[in-house]
Amino acid sequence: MLDAYSLKRIFRVNSDIFLRTLALIFTFSYFTAESARFGNTVLAANTILLQLINILAYGVDGFAFASESLVGKYMGARDKPNLKRTINYSFAWGMGLGLAFTIMFALFRGPILNLFTDNEQVVTLSMTYMPWVIIAPLTNSYGFIWDGIFIGATATAAMRNSMIFCAFLIFLPTYLLLREPLGNHSLWLALTLFMIMRGLTLKLYSKKFVYGAAGE
Repeated sequence: MLDAYSLKRIFRVNSDIFLRTLALIFTFSYFTAESARFGNTVLAANTILLQLINILAYGVDGFAFASESLVGKYMGARDKPNLKRTINYSFAWGMGLGLAFTIMFALFRGPILNLFTDNEQVVTLSMTYMPWVIIAPLTNSYGFIWDGIFIGATATAAMRNSMIFCAFLIFLPTYLLLREPLGNHSLWLALTLFMIMRGLTLKLYSKKFVYGAAGE
């Protein structure tokens, strides 16, 4: 039977993840809504390119999910050597898969886009913004892996704070400041910086909330 402290902790963890997810949903929903400002063709192109980002996320999240259980196991046992080893392996496999996606997107961008549409105008415009998707596996995978690690460590408050910071103080200001001069590229730049900063802020938090919490 759960005591009051355990119930409170479960509620807090779930609340943190819920707020973190809301910030993530806001970012991608805003991205899609603002895509429409630049016309239907841009909206169609961005929608296709976001599907490629989602495919990447599903792939790398496999390693993130695996790290969740292992990190939780070693955090509970206060086994810092195996915790570090698990984290290192997670990044090696996750970033390795990210590199494979980058190579695939770079070499087969045309055939990949043609799988989604036969509209030449949409394909041509998608090719213009495809470089953002090509670098995405390398910029995004780092944060995806850290997400799994922080969930496993139940350091969800830090993960929540990182997501809110990146959504509202990185993504949104970057886009709003650069929207006029850069157009749709400003959306992709903002999303890329959002992903990079997610990984970097979680890395900064990890010293205290992951490695520090595991003990000596």
